[in-house]
Amino acid sequence: MLGIQVTAGESLTGRAGQDHSGVVAVLGLTGAWGGSGQVSCEVGLALQIASRLLMSEYTTVDEDVLDALAEVANMIVGNVKTTLEDTLGNMGLSAPAVFFGGDFETRVVGNPNMVLVPFACAEGSMTVQIAIAPMAVTRLRHRLAKPD
Repeated sequence: MLGIQVTAGESLTGRAGQDHSGVVAVLGLTGAWGGSGQVSCEVGLALQIASRLLMSEYTTVDEDVLDALAEVANMIVGNVKTTLEDTLGNMGLSAPAVFFGGDFETRVVGNPNMVLVPFACAEGSMTVQIAIAPMAVTRLRHRLAKPD
């Protein structure tokens, strides 16, 4: 769709949370299983995605660039959600929240397990992270983590 050739790296599993520098779009997943999906990429790749999606040249991150990455994340995470529904039942998908900055971290409440797939291309790198757990387990972890 965007004409960007990407190569997937080896998927990683572990606890949800990731350090970032660049642009990140996060979408919530709800249902009997819940969590989040996020797409993060370097600034150069975010600019290239926006330029190709919106057919205009972008050299700095602005609202259009953030909107473009949100749309691409919505497509990616939406497709993952549709695939997961075959096994996990109906799920809801929130609107994307997009973040841009130098040095920040994202974490998922309850810290469920995640799968992270890195991608590389000439324009930069991108990761797709899905963190999901049965909602009953997530609620229990959240309650146990609260101090009395």
